[in-house]
Amino acid sequence: RELCVDRLLLETGRRDPRTPGVLGAGDFLLTLLAVAPEHDAAGLARALDAALASEGRVTGAAGELPNGAGALARVIAPDALAARRALQTMWRAAREALIGLPLPPVRK
Repeated sequence: RELCVDRLLLETGRRDPRTPGVLGAGDFLLTLLAVAPEHDAAGLARALDAALASEGRVTGAAGELPNGAGALARVIAPDALAARRALQTMWRAAREALIGLPLPPVRK
């Protein structure tokens, strides 16, 4: 059984992604797909959306996946640093919402 299907097709030959209404001024497009059918999909989407609201340099939103399968967030970021921060912020929010744990320590 399919839990959800996501299709994103960017055809740069047909339309420049920088065209207003496509990606605008953003150079990075991120998608976070948190598949968690045994959890509260609405709560997870709210947690991701709230986390994104705290990131001032990105534009994005989160919502529930069909069939209560989890949540999906899409973000447009102006640069790699903002994209990385947004991804870490969303990952932190998802971990806390799903398993009650923070991000693991960063290894170098």
